[in-house]
Amino acid sequence: MARISDISPDPRRPGRLRIFVDEKIVATLGRSRVEQLSLSVDQEWTSVLRQHVEAEAAIDAVVRQAMRMLNRRAMTRAEMEGKLGERGHDQDVVAEGLDRLERLGALDDAQVGRLMVAQLTRDRPAGAALLVEKLCARGLSEDLAERIVGDHLSGDDAEASARALVEQRLPSLRHCDPPTRARRLAGLLARRGFDEQTIESVVGAVVEIDDFESA
Repeated sequence: MARISDISPDPRRPGRLRIFVDEKIVATLGRSRVEQLSLSVDQEWTSVLRQHVEAEAAIDAVVRQAMRMLNRRAMTRAEMEGKLGERGHDQDVVAEGLDRLERLGALDDAQVGRLMVAQLTRDRPAGAALLVEKLCARGLSEDLAERIVGDHLSGDDAEASARALVEQRLPSLRHCDPPTRARRLAGLLARRGFDEQTIESVVGAVVEIDDFESA
């Protein structure tokens, strides 16, 4: 019967241990995983134990590759699942690996969503519909996207954002008659995801004020 002949630190990767069976390396795992599997020198290398170690090694590979991706840029779970699947990892193994990263806080869709909303509205205001659409396109659930956007935009914030966008565009539309000006501003706000009520309120007020000041 084959036995674990040695468990020793990996000289190239601190915190990781190499598992030897009959003097041959069969896996390299984190110290905590070795402890959880209760691996020890001279332990019988049964088929069940081999399956456990191989499964853990596969999950470990997913976690390490996922961490390398996250070190390059923030990603959602859905994006990560797609990338890891393209690299040939088993779907169930990917799911377990990403579950571990979520428990560690390394993979956090809500945080990615909040960062996206901040980036999307930094230079140009946007309404809830557009923001939710953008978040869902990155793989966030609609429910999570709506909660993130709702936290970012209150009713007053939405109107303020819409008004700021209209005021940015208004100078370039001063040559237009009021109906054309209102129509183009409404189209701009609709494309940026603002709801109908906000559009009517902001466009009506801003165009009316602008006409009064220009008179």
